[in-house]
Amino acid sequence: MSVSACSVRKALVMALGVSVQVAAQELPRPLGFAAGETTTSLPSCTGSGSLGLIISDQGALLDAGDRAALGASMLQRYPALGRDGFAPAAILLWRRQGDPWLYVTLARTQAPGAHWCFTATFAAGVFEATPALVRKYFFAPADRI
Repeated sequence: MSVSACSVRKALVMALGVSVQVAAQELPRPLGFAAGETTTSLPSCTGSGSLGLIISDQGALLDAGDRAALGASMLQRYPALGRDGFAPAAILLWRRQGDPWLYVTLARTQAPGAHWCFTATFAAGVFEATPALVRKYFFAPADRI
């Protein structure tokens, strides 16, 4: 594994398991893996189902500028989202090894402790910005989008 890939993997583990600051954005700690865990789940905000995360998955939370730009693109492509007040608190660029990239929009739950839940998932390949975002967050060519 290259130094950058190793660094990205370590950053993902930190993002999912420890509260750190990246680009002045607090990462969602409760997405996380407890010590020794290799899988965890992220509940749906609607209460129906969950998204299973595996420690070997690739994922990065978009910074505030990228989140705003991509959120606007999502609203432009899917205008019906605007009727429900679509405004993700965070967007995760994510994929399981060998699968296509996805965007996962996140919100804070109403439960005590400000945990996170996912509001929607989007195929990343339909958004023009995806190759540049994959290069930015993973320092690699945006193949297999």
